[in-house]
Amino acid sequence: MVSIPLSLVSPFFGVLVALVAVVLGLNGRRRWRAGVGDGRLATAGLAAGILGLVVGGVFLGLAFAFVAHHESQITELHRCLSAAHDDSARQRCEQRFAKATGGG
Repeated sequence: MVSIPLSLVSPFFGVLVALVAVVLGLNGRRRWRAGVGDGRLATAGLAAGILGLVVGGVFLGLAFAFVAHHESQITELHRCLSAAHDDSARQRCEQRFAKATGGG
């Protein structure tokens, strides 16, 4: 069940954990069919893994779309932060970025 909240916080790692959950869920169901283990638990793990893949995939797609849409603003933020020599200059860079991307 950790794959779902992890997908919300860190989509890349959430997708990796979800893949592991799917593999383990499939393995558990295979063992259950052979008469070993609990099929309900294996099915729950499989379902959580699939849901984690979907949620993580959506958030990963949104992250890539954001970066693709705001590539020039991200480049400008990087340039500005590299040139900033104190906290107030870094804060101004962040405020300009937020305003340019619609977050401020």
